Amino acid sequence: MIVGPFIGSGEVSTAQEVVDNAGRAMDAGTSLTGMILPPLMHGTGIALALGALITGGTVVLSPEGSFDPGTALDAIAENGATFLVVVGDAFMRPLLEELDERRSNGRPADLSTVTLVMSSGAMLSEGSKAAFLEHAPQALLIDQLAASEGAMGSSITTAGGGPGTAAFSLRPGTRVLDENDVDVEPGSGATGLVAVPTENPIGYFNDPEKTAATFRTLDGVKYSFPGDHAVVEEDGTITLLGRGNHCINTGGEKVYPEEVEEVLKAHTKVMDALVFGVDDDKWGQRIEAVVSSRNGFSDLTVETLRDHVHESLAGYKAPKNIIFVDTVPRAPNGKADYRAARAIAAEVSS
Repeated sequence: MIVGPFIGSGEVSTAQEVVDNAGRAMDAGTSLTGMILPPLMHGTGIALALGALITGGTVVLSPEGSFDPGTALDAIAENGATFLVVVGDAFMRPLLEELDERRSNGRPADLSTVTLVMSSGAMLSEGSKAAFLEHAPQALLIDQLAASEGAMGSSITTAGGGPGTAAFSLRPGTRVLDENDVDVEPGSGATGLVAVPTENPIGYFNDPEKTAATFRTLDGVKYSFPGDHAVVEEDGTITLLGRGNHCINTGGEKVYPEEVEEVLKAHTKVMDALVFGVDDDKWGQRIEAVVSSRNGFSDLTVETLRDHVHESLAGYKAPKNIIFVDTVPRAPNGKADYRAARAIAAEVSS
């Protein structure tokens, strides 16, 4: 069964219906042209690419699977892309740097055809959303909270404003459950796990224990627990804290890396950051970070960044060590490579 929300067709069940609907979209001039920045191995990339194709539209990909912001902006203008797909700040921040540079040089990029920006798979900060919409005020920006099992929530930002970083409205059926599988009370401040209803996964290969923990049936509904921790706000929206398997236990306190990363990236001189735990005799785990800069490290110091974190977060959440790197390690799809980040820290300390 194929669902065609992009072309207003609802569900279609045969290949011929897909072709017919695409033909109608083309005749009406409503076919989509998508600039897909992440690799098609990423669920967001392939899903949105297929969305364009079933309208009889066009998919534009980065050459040889690489991401270069200048090339991407040129391709958007040359092909009249109507929507853009990114994976959080890992893709958006380099785009913004290129956009700002071109504007300052008197040759602004042409984003006039872009009406939709989709992001999923990594944090897209409130500042990045606002900055992009300064360049493309006509666009609608959708930040999707999703896993391979399905979409869990989303947030929508326009030039008129939108929710903050990591704030999402849940999709119908998605729940936030405590350790007793009871729904977290809105406004309670309690932390729970996001549970998304799903019928697709059958489990992990040769790992019945992990399968039983991740896929559970509650009240007759099968749920997947991807591992995302969240707080439910009074209005029913959620604030995403991060993926539990990356949570750092330092001195008995739990710290979610994404929370600290977003504060670090809010510093005007920081381009990207990853935060992780390292085994420590005193603290159990100590918090460390790798950070890349927008324009060099001449005025950026460990103490400057630690003080910056202290302004927004409790002192114990500030990294005890910060390593400056040219590029923060990420996979080609923009997701954080914490293993590589820890390896960098281990090499520096050895």
